[in-house]
Amino acid sequence: MKRIHLFLLILGLAPVTINAQLTPEERIQDSVIGWWNNNRFDSYIKPTNDPVQKRRIQICDSIVSWVKKSYTPVGGLGTFTRINNKNWYGVTFEVWNVSHDKMWTDEKGRFKPISEENTPFGLLLNVLPAVEPIDFLNHFDEYYFTWEPDGYMTEQTANRRKGYDFKNNPNVNKYITRITNSQNCVILTANNKPPYVQVTIGEMLDRAEASIAKEKIKEKETVDRTFSGTSERDKKSRSEAWAYKEKQFELVLNRINKWRQVNKNKLNEPAAFRASHDRVLLGFNDDNIDPFSVREIELERKQYKIVYKIPKEIIEKCKTDQPQWVTAWWPFHGSTSGNQQYEMNTAMLENINYGYIYNYFFSSEKVKGKYYKPANEDQLKARLNAYRKKGMETASITNTSTSPNVLLTDDFSKNTEGTNAKGWKMSTSGEHSTITTLKNETGKWLKLGYNNIVSPFTLKKPLPQNFSVNFDVATDEFSSRTGGAVVLYMSTYPLLASGAENKAKDGAWLKLTIRAGNENDLNNNNYSGEAKLELHSNPPLFRENFNEGAFYTKSLTEFTNKKRKVQVQLRFYTGEIHLFINNIKVAVSGKDMKLAYGSNCKDCRVPEGLLFNTISWENLTNNAKETGVYISNIKVTKE
Repeated sequence: MKRIHLFLLILGLAPVTINAQLTPEERIQDSVIGWWNNNRFDSYIKPTNDPVQKRRIQICDSIVSWVKKSYTPVGGLGTFTRINNKNWYGVTFEVWNVSHDKMWTDEKGRFKPISEENTPFGLLLNVLPAVEPIDFLNHFDEYYFTWEPDGYMTEQTANRRKGYDFKNNPNVNKYITRITNSQNCVILTANNKPPYVQVTIGEMLDRAEASIAKEKIKEKETVDRTFSGTSERDKKSRSEAWAYKEKQFELVLNRINKWRQVNKNKLNEPAAFRASHDRVLLGFNDDNIDPFSVREIELERKQYKIVYKIPKEIIEKCKTDQPQWVTAWWPFHGSTSGNQQYEMNTAMLENINYGYIYNYFFSSEKVKGKYYKPANEDQLKARLNAYRKKGMETASITNTSTSPNVLLTDDFSKNTEGTNAKGWKMSTSGEHSTITTLKNETGKWLKLGYNNIVSPFTLKKPLPQNFSVNFDVATDEFSSRTGGAVVLYMSTYPLLASGAENKAKDGAWLKLTIRAGNENDLNNNNYSGEAKLELHSNPPLFRENFNEGAFYTKSLTEFTNKKRKVQVQLRFYTGEIHLFINNIKVAVSGKDMKLAYGSNCKDCRVPEGLLFNTISWENLTNNAKETGVYISNIKVTKE
């Protein structure tokens, strides 16, 4: 069903409605797309007559069925890959970006995955996600690894997770759950007994010492491969290289004994390990830094790695067709991540029936004769039906002006704080833009997400020849040289059916960059706040010494760490561009713009006959993680 936004224009006392139809590409984000019917990614399972392996394959098939019943991809295309290895097996899944571009559709117009644009998740058996093996300890029958503490996440991830309580969700809180930076993880194991145990400092030192003999064999093979010749020179090189390695092993043994003595009162405490996991020569290559030490700030931020092992008896059982544990993992995504990733996150959290899966493997009598059904099935159906029924939606962009010349006006007042802006298109990747309020500023604002362009659905295009664009920009407080920065981009290129610009055709485009600067630099020639306007064309009309483009830059002292809001206007009149800052005209393209090497631009204007088809805003802040940039009070008016 076509999704249509209503743009209400009050003309006198009579409302006039303009329908702004989304392009097919724009409708993808709200479309229930489902699973790819091509098995190109599912090529690892081989036929077998072995009863254990046949049962494992049956389990993989069941997992595919369970996930498909619980999750239908929205805004993307789902694929799966069944895997059966010696000690672990299961299914990895991906949801892929799609496009109506012919490159990414088959002969019948059906979607194909866009290469390398996917989000992976999985339901695997005998696997732990995001662990790092300690290779030099894994010569024997147990498996040693490190894991970041449960709940570790960067500040950026913590901010994204605000308002989302994974661990207390009733669908998963009966089981072992872990948060590892960007991932959610649910572990199902008999009686909720973890298959892994923590390793003490004393045990790790003992195992490191025991590993030296095996590590010597590995290093000797490396030396022999490196100097494999039969000449006397090669023999001498081998001998010298190995003599050096043996001295290194002596040092390692001395260091192991040193750290055993340093930690003699903590040998029975759980180990954290900060050194290399690759080789024992690298794991113990420093005489001064205790590899088991954790600084106070690392404890506070959970920036350390705990040593665990999977015991020998469990490793042996992993080779059978009875899983020792089941792991569901997926990257966390909130509503600002876009429908594709948010729907995947919601389905994995709310709709995978972890109770059925637990009983299937660890208490089979409870599900005997019962078929798998998604958890919260009514909720799942309602969500999918909401996507399917999305057709008519009132946009937030509502003109309150009585003038027919007002083409677009939005102050975001009709939006709920913390949501996406209705009537505005944004990418499904990058950090999403959200509605917010600002301290000491009235009204609502759109906080621009980094690496995510926003543009209005409901603005009728092409724009007329004579028009103006007005908007306000605000920045958070900042102490660096620059603060919030935003780019207004406009182009006259014709649009493809997908909504993308057709840059193979003639056209022109411009960028206006508005960047806040630090007032401490006003008197030292380092002030970096600016208003920068650039104009380009194809074929090139503004060229100097083979460099194309016309440019104007103003030191923007009106927008600083103390004056954190600025009003911007671009006025187009017969192709000439007029720039206003805080209602004061600061530049006219015909007389103020320069060519690439500083020469005057004799006729800097939008070429005659070209009308604008694209208008968008983008966050260009240098330190976007710390400093937000915001836009509001947007108005496009016919002159």
